[in-house]
Amino acid sequence: MLPNTNNNLPSVIKTDNNQLKDKLKVSPFEATDNEIGKTCSICGMTIVNGELVVLCPVCQLPYHHECWEEIGGCGSYGCSAAPEIKKADYGPAYVYADAWVSEKQCPECGSMIPANALKCRVCQSEFPTAKPMTKAEWQNRIYDEDSLLPIRITVITQFLCSLIILFTAFTFIANIYTTFLSDRLWWFYRMKRLPSELKVLHYAGTIISCLYLLGFFILYLTSTR
Repeated sequence: MLPNTNNNLPSVIKTDNNQLKDKLKVSPFEATDNEIGKTCSICGMTIVNGELVVLCPVCQLPYHHECWEEIGGCGSYGCSAAPEIKKADYGPAYVYADAWVSEKQCPECGSMIPANALKCRVCQSEFPTAKPMTKAEWQNRIYDEDSLLPIRITVITQFLCSLIILFTAFTFIANIYTTFLSDRLWWFYRMKRLPSELKVLHYAGTIISCLYLLGFFILYLTSTR
C-alpha cells in the first residue's frame, strides 16, 4: 500500500521552512584577524578592525552585520541562506532586486559600483541604503547624524534670531531664501533634507519674522498719516 503523500507533504514543507529559518540565525561579533581585510560581498567594502560582522552559517563568508540585516541573508549567489527574490509588479523600467544584481549607478558621481554597495569607491559617498537611488532621491535625502548637528544649530539660531526685533530683517531674508531658493543655490541648508521637527522650527521662524515686518509696515503707515 502506497503512503498517503497528501498527509505527509505539509509536514515536510514545515520542517524545511523551520530549517531555513535556523540557517539564517547569526550572532554578530567584533571582527577578528580572520575577518579583517576581507571584502564584504554585499557592500563591496573591506572589513576593518572594530566592525561588527557575521559569518554565513552555510558558506561561512564574512559580512558586515548591517549588510546582512539590510538584505536579510547571505549575498553569495546560490547559497541556501541567501534571501528569496520576490517578484515585482511590472511598472518601472528599473526594479531593485536584492542580493546579487550586478551593478548600479552612483547618484553622486555617476560611476558604476556593486549593486549592494553602501559606499562609492570612486567619490567615497556613503548611502543610507543599498537600494539604488535616483539623483533627486540622493540630493533630497534627510541629513545624516554626522552633518545634522551644524544644520540643527543653524536652524535653531535662525529661529531665535527671528524672535529678536533687531535681527528681523536678516532672519526674514535668510528664511525666505532657504524656503524658496535652497534647491538651486544653498548656503545654509536645503529645506527638503531637513527632518520634520526642524522644518516646523524653520517655518515658525519665517512666520514670526513676517509678522514683525508686517507690524513695522503698519506702524510706518499709521505714523505717516
